[in-house]
Amino acid sequence: MKKNIVIVDDNRDVVEILRLILGTLGVPVRQAYDGFEALNLINKELPSLVILDLTMPYLDGETVMRQLRGNPRTADLPVIIFTAQQVTREKAEALKIPYSMMLRKGSLSMTDLRRKVLDVLGDEVPVDRALLG
Repeated sequence: MKKNIVIVDDNRDVVEILRLILGTLGVPVRQAYDGFEALNLINKELPSLVILDLTMPYLDGETVMRQLRGNPRTADLPVIIFTAQQVTREKAEALKIPYSMMLRKGSLSMTDLRRKVLDVLGDEVPVDRALLG
């Protein structure tokens, strides 16, 4: 299966920055700007990875996570939480996500984000790892 990523964030600037950064990995990147749009996009074509903000209007990221984990087709879908909220182990457990997959906006470098994405997607992604520093 071809690798692809869905970015979910209501902040269009954040989405565009992530698209530019992750576009260097040579993996198709699609975007959704709210939880409803995200669930429709994910259910239409199952991605290899979702990068999800928690704070969004209409349907927030926590609700999206509950929907994903409650659906057998998406229960094991890799998700990186990328949020401005305080990231705690308790929140990770509640969302059924490894704490290492909870990233706080502004607290990591884009190189670290690319590395995390590559760790999830595996070695099938054709990227020059020397670019990662």
